[in-house]
Amino acid sequence: MKTNLSWANTLRLAFALLLGLTLTTAAHAQDDDTPAYFLRPLRVQTAAGKQPGIVDFARAFVSADQQEYALFSATLARIDGRQFKLPQDEQFTCLIDRPNGYLHAVHTIEGIINHDQVLEVCYWRTDADHRLVAVNHYSNIGTIFLLFYDYNPATGLMTPLAQPPFQDFHELLRELIVQLPRQGKDIHMKSWWDGGPSPLTLRWDGHGTFTTVGAAERYRQPAANQPTTCDFIAHFKPEEETSGDPVDLYDAPGGKVIRHLGTYDLDYALRVKRVENGWAYIDYGNDPLMMGPGSSEGSAWVRSTTLYVLPAGPVYINYIYDEPTRAARHVATFNEAMDNITDTWWKVLEIRKGWIKIRTNHLGITGWIEARFLCGSDGVDC
Repeated sequence: MKTNLSWANTLRLAFALLLGLTLTTAAHAQDDDTPAYFLRPLRVQTAAGKQPGIVDFARAFVSADQQEYALFSATLARIDGRQFKLPQDEQFTCLIDRPNGYLHAVHTIEGIINHDQVLEVCYWRTDADHRLVAVNHYSNIGTIFLLFYDYNPATGLMTPLAQPPFQDFHELLRELIVQLPRQGKDIHMKSWWDGGPSPLTLRWDGHGTFTTVGAAERYRQPAANQPTTCDFIAHFKPEEETSGDPVDLYDAPGGKVIRHLGTYDLDYALRVKRVENGWAYIDYGNDPLMMGPGSSEGSAWVRSTTLYVLPAGPVYINYIYDEPTRAARHVATFNEAMDNITDTWWKVLEIRKGWIKIRTNHLGITGWIEARFLCGSDGVDC
């Protein structure tokens, strides 16, 4: 009953290269992949004696583009009242809401994975008559970059902030679609994929920063030894190994052994369905993904530490944490821990709600990963 998930590595790498063309890779709002010409002070041109508005801030930003990117070029043309010619299979729309200080531009190219490219610009008044200007560039598959500038009326410059003005924010921004406010003051974010994080709100404090609503509960560590449901793929050994430690299957946690699997009898695909007190309830069978009708040959309880899990690969820069919360310190990235994609099945040490404590095989890195990034989890195909 040999299973084979080696094709998953090729699929994940191909998908990673495809998304790498359009997604940035840092966890925070500003990162090294943002073009350098957007990360310097930008001059805001205004008529003599007039306060700057949304058009002035947006023009300062898109005018800085040095790549003649269609979304930014078309937005600049719209602001200046000019026509911008696009190929027949492309569309462009632009909403400029001057009273609410908001701009929303969309460039659409049919037939590609990130077919909608969106630019949002808005601003807030801060202390000393400054403005906090936000520029959000995203597609239908996540945020590309989110930049914040401090506009100083004395100098007429929009200066990029070194760090986003967020408090208690520990999300992977590229998983989210940011929604700047057209009305109101708060920023909203939602996941673009099925396995992403729950929606969140960043509440404006009136002085230049935002606080994540419900941060204490959102980043609370799950308790140990609590029963919880789950749904991801596992093995009894790394796939590339021909043998492993013998495994006993039980009828209940700590109950009766119903089957013994020897050193060379471990070639099953597993789907973990429930855990409690160090035990995991599994379906086992031949189907590599354990999803089709009749794919399960049987079900049993096993010790959680007999399992190996397969992280979903380098589509994003995902992290191993030193505690089971995204607010914890990063131990390593998945890429670093995979040791050039040769160490893909990781030993399970503990399972809690939404989190798995693992140890990598080659480098021996230990830490916590989110269960939603494991193969077989909701929205993860590998």
